Amino acid sequence: MDGGRVLRALLSFKMERVQATRVAMWIARIISFGFLLYSFYTNNITLGLIGVFVFIMSGKEYNYVRIIKKASTKISEIFRTNFTNIKTTDDYKFVIDIYKKGEEKNFIVFNEEEKLIGSLPEIFIKDAIKNINHLSFVSELMSPTIAYINTHETLRDVSDMMNQNGIAICAVKEDNKIIGVLDRNDIRKFMRE
Repeated sequence: MDGGRVLRALLSFKMERVQATRVAMWIARIISFGFLLYSFYTNNITLGLIGVFVFIMSGKEYNYVRIIKKASTKISEIFRTNFTNIKTTDDYKFVIDIYKKGEEKNFIVFNEEEKLIGSLPEIFIKDAIKNINHLSFVSELMSPTIAYINTHETLRDVSDMMNQNGIAICAVKEDNKIIGVLDRNDIRKFMRE
């Protein structure tokens, strides 16, 4: 394992850290496969277990480095500028129809004067669908919780804030103007890529 870290450090002189970790991981996996083959040939169980351990741990190290790199991404690179402008007077069925289409799962809610006054998290919409609530307007089932973020913040900071405060969607604000949104689904999708 230490040899893999030394190899990654040497590779980092010529390539970016995540890429260097990926190359080191594949070299470690090839060597661990050799350990497994040799352990079957010599009937050495310990060597085989070391091979399995190196194989698994090299993959975990790569995933850790990749996630750390992605978490330092600026919001400006991942927020959505395309979002539905939901108003308190909109019919709840309208929101459910948009939700069922699959693109958007959480929404920010504006009043008639175009002022942001709350949010409509996915859990509220699921509850309305499940309980077949006879809701007429968005104002009947929405959260007054609003979270504003800036484009220069990192994904790690925003994700921590969302988790601590139970927030499903944030409004991205620049120069006192809402220019987009970022929700939990956007973060999950970005982290999986």
